[in-house]
Amino acid sequence: MEDGFKYFLDNREFLKNLINLKSGPCSFTGYVAHFNLKIFSDYIKRVNHLETLPPDIEIFLRVYCYGIMCTFGEMITRPMPVSEKEFVELIEKSVPEPLKKYLYKN
Repeated sequence: MEDGFKYFLDNREFLKNLINLKSGPCSFTGYVAHFNLKIFSDYIKRVNHLETLPPDIEIFLRVYCYGIMCTFGEMITRPMPVSEKEFVELIEKSVPEPLKKYLYKN
């Protein structure tokens, strides 16, 4: 996650234009959120030996993925109130409690 956020910050001006260009599910942030949702979903299914996600877990995962991207977008277009490292740590701490048992096996 830290590498991904660093990429966003290193390409801030380009990404500002993408973020401001369009909103909604076809926007850049919507596309990346959907991509992250697929990665997390596939990971959870693989690690937990599931064919499909439980409906509540899918909702928590959607809220988390889309929330991350909206927050990234704000951090790209505004001054950051915390350091990059602190921001990534806060994003990781914000994983909804019901998702933790599916994402963290240790």
